Parts: sequence; C-alpha cells; structure tokens
Amino acid sequence: MRKLTDSPFIGSNSWVVGPQKTKCGKVLFANDPHIGFSQPATWYEAHIVTPDYEMYGYYLAGTPFPLLGHNREYAYGLTMFENDDMDLFLKPTIPKTKTNTKLRKDLKTINFQKKRLK
Repeated sequence: MRKLTDSPFIGSNSWVVGPQKTKCGKVLFANDPHIGFSQPATWYEAHIVTPDYEMYGYYLAGTPFPLLGHNREYAYGLTMFENDDMDLFLKPTIPKTKTNTKLRKDLKTINFQKKRLK
C-alpha cells in the first residue's frame, strides 16, 4: 500500500456568522473536521427524537452523543489538528515561599497574573 503524502487529520475549520450579519437574522454555523473517507465508516449519522429530546448529528460507534450535532436550540462541532495547542503541568511549590518551584535543579519564581474575562 502506498504511503499517503498527507495525513487524513491534517487540520480542520469551523466558523460562525452572528445573526446581526445575516439576511435571515439567524446564526450561521459551519464545521468541517476534515476527517477523510474510510471503510468501515468512521461516522454514523442519526436523528434521535424522543418526547423530551431531539438531536441530529454524527456519532462515533459507542459514543452516546454526537460529536457533531444540532437541534432546534443549538449546534456544535469540533476541530482537530495533530499538534497540541497547550501543555499544562502541575508543579509543586516550595513550601516556605509558595511562589517558587523547581525546574530541573534551578529554583524559579512563579509569576501570577489576574485577568478578568468579559
């Protein structure tokens, strides 16, 4: 089998246009996770309706909710890329100071920042 030149998970995109910018006054949402064709199929399309619940979307086998989905109230999707956006580490502080930690053999000062999200 020949080696593929591009990964089937090379990237993805998603965008939203707010209701004030559309002619119909509704939100427009588009999502393309760029997952390549496969057999057997990766995604299973389903429209589930019960008296208390409705959801249309694309499921992975064994997942009880769609990873890409919408109903009459909201829509959501996902994007993916092979690289990490961020790595988080829990570093223990030095008990005496609470503002220092060790990085390899060096003592480092922890810088704290407060940000208010609006």
